[in-house]
Amino acid sequence: MVVGLVPAAGQATRIAPLPCSKELYPLGFQRIDGAAEPRPRPVCTYLLEAMRLAGAERVYVILRRGKWDIPAYLEDGHRVGLPIAYLLMRRPFGVPYTLDQAYPFLRDERVVFGFPDIVFQPADALRRLLDCQTATAADVVLGLFPRPPGSQIDAVVAGSGARVQAIQVAAVEPAPALTWILAAWTPAFTSFLHAAVADERGPAAEIPLGAIFQQALGAGLHVEGVAFADARFLDIGTPAGLVQASRLPEWIGE
Repeated sequence: MVVGLVPAAGQATRIAPLPCSKELYPLGFQRIDGAAEPRPRPVCTYLLEAMRLAGAERVYVILRRGKWDIPAYLEDGHRVGLPIAYLLMRRPFGVPYTLDQAYPFLRDERVVFGFPDIVFQPADALRRLLDCQTATAADVVLGLFPRPPGSQIDAVVAGSGARVQAIQVAAVEPAPALTWILAAWTPAFTSFLHAAVADERGPAAEIPLGAIFQQALGAGLHVEGVAFADARFLDIGTPAGLVQASRLPEWIGE
């Protein structure tokens, strides 16, 4: 079974204040049965649609307390054609700890992962990650996209055939030209992640998920990449991304 995993526990401090959770920020439009005109489309539904196209049979959304507008809108997932269940974040030490909250429910499943405040093309990217995982028997497959120049996000070093060699967390220039924004993984990585965040005391600072991927590489796990060289993505969780989103890029349609 394929399970979608969505972290929605962030506080959106970089773009605060917002009138809603950033995962529900309207970006583009959608058709709704029974409505004569298009309606606003929350940004998180792009990721959920990609999970549906990848064959996910259910999705776990992990929330922090107070972000009740997300389940109020998404409800049981019927609007996006996916069963959705909700979990509460318990340990506020970064995305890996948030994701581990779902461990008891998906420890034996294949996982597709993305950030709900990032939109991307192509829409079938997660399905292509799963195809790569099946073909290579990799423990993790990362979706690799062109890294915006000057950004301080993870940079990925990939070898021939896009096998991942290293991840430079929050890289500064000069840096490799690729970053990762999507992932698919097997129970082997789920178990690795669970062990990596087992200390209940937590770290001195938040740990990014890219650091766990790099630890997995160091431990000998097989990490592949699928490069989407001509693709684009938009992160509305940053001030620059939010400004760009307000201009409604042409590639965000109904």
